[in-house]
Amino acid sequence: TLLLLVHPEDLNDVRAFLAAPISTEATIRFRSKHGQNSYLLRRAPMVDASGTMRAHIHYFTDITPLEEARRARDEALSLISHDLRAPQAAILAALNKPMNAEQKTFITRQAQRTMRLAESFVDLARMRERDFAGEEFLLSEVVAEVADDFHPLAEAKHIRIVQHIAASECFVVLEMDSIIRALANLFDNAVKFSPEGG
Repeated sequence: TLLLLVHPEDLNDVRAFLAAPISTEATIRFRSKHGQNSYLLRRAPMVDASGTMRAHIHYFTDITPLEEARRARDEALSLISHDLRAPQAAILAALNKPMNAEQKTFITRQAQRTMRLAESFVDLARMRERDFAGEEFLLSEVVAEVADDFHPLAEAKHIRIVQHIAASECFVVLEMDSIIRALANLFDNAVKFSPEGG
């Protein structure tokens, strides 16, 4: 009956777990048949007074909320890791060139952005619970700001950043930090994976 609940991709693992002669407590995690839930199966030996194993006891638990929390945490950590690398790479690229006041301002801005990203970790973890708090911004200015931040990285690879916004007077309602993170990810990937001179 238990096997009827198991996702096809996890079926062989669960069968092997149940068939194995386990003499100590062991556990296995698996997904439900349609992948909507996650379960934990704990198997422990039952012994008599002489210490002879007579049977196994199985504990079956729905751990869906725990697995969802784990996935959300892993996604947040991955996102933060990626977001923090982009401004740091821009700072390192800028430091390889002679510095004037403009470059110093750029490095300061990137460092401050890194600090904001680090401080926003808790906000990212709670993003699903937070209400949208957008403000009106001119889209072309937002894109131009992020593009400027990536010019040192692009120049290092002889890559040209071309901005083409059809609706230059387009105002959008957005959360500035969130949209900058999204655009920075796009620019970072574009610069990283474009061929030199592209």
